[in-house]
Amino acid sequence: MDNASRYFLSCGYEPEPAMLVDSQYQIGWCVTIESLSLIYRLEGASLIICHIATQGPGDGQNAIFTFMYHVRQLLAAGSGINDARGTFFSTYSQPQVNALRQRLMTVLEQQGAQWQDYLGEPWLVYTLPLN
Repeated sequence: MDNASRYFLSCGYEPEPAMLVDSQYQIGWCVTIESLSLIYRLEGASLIICHIATQGPGDGQNAIFTFMYHVRQLLAAGSGINDARGTFFSTYSQPQVNALRQRLMTVLEQQGAQWQDYLGEPWLVYTLPLN
């Protein structure tokens, strides 16, 4: 189990293996926190956000708040994780997920996240602001 999963366990949440659809290949860990469903993995000192969605009714505002709270705590905890990063895809079949991702991108950018090129694709990278 990785440091991010240990953090979520210490908060009372139970990360479970997240598998690639219809396979035995583990792509990371899945954790549900209140209205937030998050699939993530660690690559070096980066928390890779593989998927984010809401659980239950609502516009996702609480899920974004929950995400930001836990990412800040995780980055500040001395866990060896330096940043959270992800790339964002729009899907025609999930307009609610698209709207959540767009709001999350806006919040992350307002909090200082920067777009960076990674293997020819744009990734949004969030680090804690220096005080």
